[in-house]
Amino acid sequence: MAKAIFQSIELYFSFFMSYLFVIGKHTFIALIAELTMRRHLIFLFFIVMVFILAIVVKIENDQKKRQELSKLELVKKKVN
Repeated sequence: MAKAIFQSIELYFSFFMSYLFVIGKHTFIALIAELTMRRHLIFLFFIVMVFILAIVVKIENDQKKRQELSKLELVKKKVN
């Protein structure tokens, strides 16, 4: 009788430990997936910031070109 109780306790314990291992394994995999996604999000954020910076620089250069062209047109009008 005691042997049967011990075997059933051992069976439940092994089931519980395997359950904890599976939960831990999935938690570890989820943690790795989360870190990988976070790394990709940081990389995506960096690319977006570089793209925005490039747009701002292009807009500033276009404004400078317009100012220089307007100055050149004023000089042409004064010469004529």
